[in-house]
Amino acid sequence: MLFNKLLREYMANIEQEMEGVDFDWFAIDQSGNWAVFATAGEGFIPESVLKYADLHSFISEKINLPNWGRSNIWHDYAVVGLFAFDWDSAIGGYIKKASPDTSVKFIPNTKNIAVFPSFEVEFTEVIEVKVKK
Repeated sequence: MLFNKLLREYMANIEQEMEGVDFDWFAIDQSGNWAVFATAGEGFIPESVLKYADLHSFISEKINLPNWGRSNIWHDYAVVGLFAFDWDSAIGGYIKKASPDTSVKFIPNTKNIAVFPSFEVEFTEVIEVKVKK
């Protein structure tokens, strides 16, 4: 009982810290393709990501992004093998901004990494992803 209360308090604090912060998090589709989701400071972040926010930040910091802060950053993500999605408040979801060359893989094709959300979609086939709590 106490643990659950502390966990809820921790999660509420993390959510509050993320408000207004452009945060990138990662997920896998049903085929093992990887994507980055940029919150633009207001996009929804799954609870499973919040639990491992430091890991997502660490990964994001290690990716070579020569166009950081510019509109062609999406190309940088695609070059390293990631699908790239950006938050769009008008639709209340993430819009695909870039797709990688199919010969490039960001991380070995595995679905057994439990700390990353997995979507029952194909990033190759969708133009938007709506994330639910």
